[in-house]
Amino acid sequence: LAETWPIGVTWPTEYREHALQLMKYLLATRSRIDRAPGTAVPTDVVKMAIQGATTFVAKAQNVPDMTDIQDTLRTLRGDAEAAKEETSRRLEALKKEVRSTNTIAEKINALGEETKGAAKEAVGVGKVGVAIIREVKNAGIQNNKGTTASYAAAVASGTLASSIYNPQSTQSTSTQSQREIIVNIRDSVTIEHLRAINPRKLESHVDRAIEQSVNKQIKHIKVMSANQLKSGDLTIRAASIDETQTQEPW
Repeated sequence: LAETWPIGVTWPTEYREHALQLMKYLLATRSRIDRAPGTAVPTDVVKMAIQGATTFVAKAQNVPDMTDIQDTLRTLRGDAEAAKEETSRRLEALKKEVRSTNTIAEKINALGEETKGAAKEAVGVGKVGVAIIREVKNAGIQNNKGTTASYAAAVASGTLASSIYNPQSTQSTSTQSQREIIVNIRDSVTIEHLRAINPRKLESHVDRAIEQSVNKQIKHIKVMSANQLKSGDLTIRAASIDETQTQEPW
């Protein structure tokens, strides 16, 4: 059988496919030449090879420079890394801000709890003051009925100092100037609040209740000691301010 030459082809538009097709065509032509050395190559075959080669060169010239593409990709990669680092930095800053916000919220909550505790203590002080005022009033009523004057009534009338002061005996004066007041407390919340107070601080707690009172009668009372009974009532040993001042030189 006579050897045939490669037939004409249509070159693909895409340059990579064009290059593949041109390579196959040239290899087939060379193979034909190798099998029949000295045989003249037909003009059509030569023209087709030249056309394929020149068309491919023209297409290759329009292909973007891969170096530029690599540079662009390298730049994009650098920008992406920088954006990643910036995002990480902002995220860390946001985390710190959230932690700071949580710390502030915890401080606000703690302050709120302290405020609630102070408010409860203020209420307790107020209730103790009211109870002392009530005790003083009750003592005054009993005194008006002709019974023996209680300490609260004596303090309220301002006659306690002159009635018990004895410059001959400091021990006797101290004993007489201290009187006991029983403050009846029926509010369970106040009772529990007072029980929670350190016994050493209970005296200052009662003092504060007296200081905050607008009642002139109980402002003359000086607390010497204060204790809470099992019933919840307060037993207060106190003297009038006038008495304690009179006793100081002795």
